[in-house]
Amino acid sequence: MYAGNKRIAVHERCFERGQIVIGDGHFDDRPYEERRRKDALQTKFESLGPVAPGYLKGLARSRQGNLREQALQILKLAEEYGKETVHAAMSHADSFDCYSFSAVQRIIRTQLVNPYALPDEPLKSHESDYFGPTIEVEKRSIDAYIRLLEVAPGGN
Repeated sequence: MYAGNKRIAVHERCFERGQIVIGDGHFDDRPYEERRRKDALQTKFESLGPVAPGYLKGLARSRQGNLREQALQILKLAEEYGKETVHAAMSHADSFDCYSFSAVQRIIRTQLVNPYALPDEPLKSHESDYFGPTIEVEKRSIDAYIRLLEVAPGGN
């Protein structure tokens, strides 16, 4: 951002609708307490454990859906399964750079089914969250296509 010929700010581009991009420089003219004020949702999310602030940033960068909705869904998991369980799942997902509600949920569910299983690499959301139609294609041998060419007009 420029004021005349002087650059006054540099922002990372945000591709999400309705997201607020706040840089530390936005609050330079305010007291420290006001500069560090956080959204209530962010504060609650970050209370999940030490990995939570970094995981929240990963969620924001991943563009796997609406950030606020993903954070709320993860907080609901914490209410249902406990903060420690969600924190452990986020830590595991974070170690694979996998940032989404569905990744955290899958890890928790897998651990519930078999708590002594070795952890797998979490699936990336874009690979597993496809909600389009399921289309089954009949598998045929090459002979079926050869026969088709033999009866088709112009086929010798």
